[in-house]
Amino acid sequence: MSFVVTSSNIRDLDVTQASVYMDACFILAALNIDDNRHDRVMDVLDRLSDRGVRWVTSNHISSEVVDNLFKIKVLRALQVYHEKIAYLQGRYKGVLTKQDRMELVDESAARDFYNLLRKHGLINFRGKYAQGNAYEIVKFIKRFPHLRRTLQVYYKSAVTTYRGFIRMLADYDIRMEHAPSDQSIELLALAYTHLHRLDMPDALHLAVARWSDCDYFLTLDGDFESAYFEEDTLQDSADPQIEELLQVKPPNIEQDRILTILKIA
Repeated sequence: MSFVVTSSNIRDLDVTQASVYMDACFILAALNIDDNRHDRVMDVLDRLSDRGVRWVTSNHISSEVVDNLFKIKVLRALQVYHEKIAYLQGRYKGVLTKQDRMELVDESAARDFYNLLRKHGLINFRGKYAQGNAYEIVKFIKRFPHLRRTLQVYYKSAVTTYRGFIRMLADYDIRMEHAPSDQSIELLALAYTHLHRLDMPDALHLAVARWSDCDYFLTLDGDFESAYFEEDTLQDSADPQIEELLQVKPPNIEQDRILTILKIA
């Protein structure tokens, strides 16, 4: 079984007493029942249950998951408001479901966001689905002090959802371990960006997983689907100097040593 476990080989995972690192897209799929990968991910989590598994996570994962959940929740609130706007404006007799209210998070905030974004043409809808750049939408809302404060409601909701995921894993008897991230990790990630053509967030996750002696790196990211990774080259045989660093694990990887590895000194 390869170190990197993707959607193509995830069903073959043997997890007894293993240590695993889950990337953000894996966790987000677990939290989204509408994601077509949700069932596969939950099947894996079921198999992790009561098997003596160690889950290694990091600040990089927490921040990425919460940031994505935050944006998803803002967009979803706009979708629900658009879909149910007749009810909310009292044009027809109707009742918001419990699920609707949960996804709105804050009804008045959703209304204010909706009216502002529609006025400035920053969001459109195809049917009930919102079409807009989540990053630009949030950035625009933050320009208005009273709405910036309101956004905190959605951020707190995102944090609560992520904490719910952590509690779920605890209920599965999966032990959580928080891996530190220091200069050593960052420099190792820099090496991975050059050796494996990864972007920096992916490289950071990979560096933390390798540095923490994880048995498996669970991901749904398409960048890890290539044959290059499936053939176990992530064991760093392509560059024995990185493997040496992982074996010795000096307190701090010397920057000039990394630069030598990258051949950019």
